[in-house]
Amino acid sequence: MLPSWVDWEEKKSITELEGRFWGEGEERGESGSFGTANKRVLLTRMQHEALRRSAERVSRQHRTGTTRR
Repeated sequence: MLPSWVDWEEKKSITELEGRFWGEGEERGESGSFGTANKRVLLTRMQHEALRRSAERVSRQHRTGTTRR
């Protein structure tokens, strides 16, 4: 789960990507297959990237005193 300060658009994009990676009926993390492990690593990297972008945006907003609304 992503922190509450992560932009909802970032959360939405990660949720959509997860939906594409985890097909219908495929258990998350239950399979010991190599493919499942690779998907988990890739999703973790995408979540990290989304967190980094959101953190940069929040930091920039604090520095400039602006919000994106």
